[in-house]
Amino acid sequence: MKKAWWKIALAMVGLMTWAAANAGAAGVPAGFRAVGTDVDPASGLPKLIEHEKTGYRLCLVPAGEFLLGSKEGEGHFTEHPQRRIYLDAYWIGETEVTCAQYAEFLNEKGNRKKGAIKCCNVGGPAVKIVESNGRFNPRAGYEAHPVVEVSWYGARAFARWLGGDLLTEAQWEKAAKGGQEAPWPWGDVWDKNKANTAERLAGVDEFNSFEMFWEWYGPYRENTLDKGDYSDTTVAVKGYPPNGYGLYDMAGNAWEWCLDRFSIEHYERLKDGQRNPPPVKRYGTSYTFSVDGSHWSARDRVIRGGGWNDPSKRARCTHRHLGAQEQFGSFRLGTLGRLLDSATRFAFRKKYLRHYGVGNGLRVVVRPQS
Repeated sequence: MKKAWWKIALAMVGLMTWAAANAGAAGVPAGFRAVGTDVDPASGLPKLIEHEKTGYRLCLVPAGEFLLGSKEGEGHFTEHPQRRIYLDAYWIGETEVTCAQYAEFLNEKGNRKKGAIKCCNVGGPAVKIVESNGRFNPRAGYEAHPVVEVSWYGARAFARWLGGDLLTEAQWEKAAKGGQEAPWPWGDVWDKNKANTAERLAGVDEFNSFEMFWEWYGPYRENTLDKGDYSDTTVAVKGYPPNGYGLYDMAGNAWEWCLDRFSIEHYERLKDGQRNPPPVKRYGTSYTFSVDGSHWSARDRVIRGGGWNDPSKRARCTHRHLGAQEQFGSFRLGTLGRLLDSATRFAFRKKYLRHYGVGNGLRVVVRPQS
């Protein structure tokens, strides 16, 4: 009798061990697998999952509250008012999507168009993917670099092909902060050795003003980018330490498309304690002016994180920027643009902006399966 009870007890222990090891697997979507045995104690979801086909890995951001936006007196006016937001758990790409991973997508789906817009500006000097005999391949040595000059349509097409989607602004910002409330993914103090930004290219500790940045960027553009040299722009993913959630390059390297349309009033419309705010689907107030027949408008999609040719201030976790979903890369004058007369804006754009904003890439979000 005792022997029978021991067998039953051992069987129960075995069943409980199996259940604990597979608790997270129940929430992992089809096409993904759990990596390792580390799980979130609150949800039982695995902390790391992997796309079975491409090997693209995603880290868990646990459910809970965080502060969206900047404190009063800090950051840009579009980052106010600060709101306390609750988000359910989700997985986010451990890294930005690489050239090798995006080339695999192009080879299966093609560089298809949304109207006249292709997924990726293959053939452009900044793009580290080449096409030959109908096949797409990363340039040698750039396989692990983030893909850039991806349109918003091309970014979302990849995310859906993988079985996920683009992140909402709230999801992106919570992930970037890595479980803390600080300006940069690693903490309160800027460190040029922890992100690939313009400071690396310029060899300075930090651009303390945008005037200082533009004084450097003009000659850099003329002497380097104008000559088609984009060899030293992006760097391989995982080149800098990860944040508290295990995510790399949440500051710098490549701008990352979000699902939302850009809206100046977005934070004003949110409420403290709001749960899982949906992405902005309608345009907000548009500040528009014409420069040589071109219209710069807020009616665009959100991009986050800053890029290889941006100063530290644009790599902050709370910084909001925008890009035209129909373009591969874009720069939109905000506060600065309103301070310049038409002739000055045109001269400014002609001198400085021709190669600015060629760094739009992406990262993928996957939600637990119920």
